[in-house]
Amino acid sequence: MAGIITLMLTIISVGAAVGGLTYAAIRKLSGEMKEFRAELGGVQERLRGEMKGLEEGLRGEMKGLDERLRGEMKELGEGLRGEMKELGEGLRGEMKGLEERLRGEICGVRDELRGEIYGVREELRGEIQAVRDELRSEVRGVRDDLRAEIAEVRTELRGVEGRQTGRVARLEDKVFGVPLQDPAAGPA
Repeated sequence: MAGIITLMLTIISVGAAVGGLTYAAIRKLSGEMKEFRAELGGVQERLRGEMKGLEEGLRGEMKGLDERLRGEMKELGEGLRGEMKELGEGLRGEMKGLEERLRGEICGVRDELRGEIYGVREELRGEIQAVRDELRSEVRGVRDDLRAEIAEVRTELRGVEGRQTGRVARLEDKVFGVPLQDPAAGPA
């Protein structure tokens, strides 16, 4: 990040000496990079929020289902016990078999529901991962495009800077007959 900022500042300072057209292109590129970062941050936040919402929803549904199933099993057990007392000793064996069968069915339904919920969760995770992978790929593509544009701007700036240096030297020769020395460079 610091390297990109340093690069952009260098480009901007060279661009300021070269002309307004290149500076505008750099500002536009900088603006596009900021917009892209903001959009990427928003997408990441939305994904986090959606994942959190899905997980919380699934937890709530599982908890509610479990509570309902427990309540139903409790009610069923109490009802069956009352009937067994009324029918007496002869019917106790039959009622136990029925109770066990019903519990098995309820457990089977619960297991089936858990399996379906797990399958949905795994499918959602896969889809979320696919979206993440796609976003990463797009980010890499945009990053590569930006690097190519920056390299192109650098090349253009070097060419313009070289032409300007040659023009200044020719002008010094014309005006003074000798090239002027840069005072910041010190004595020759």
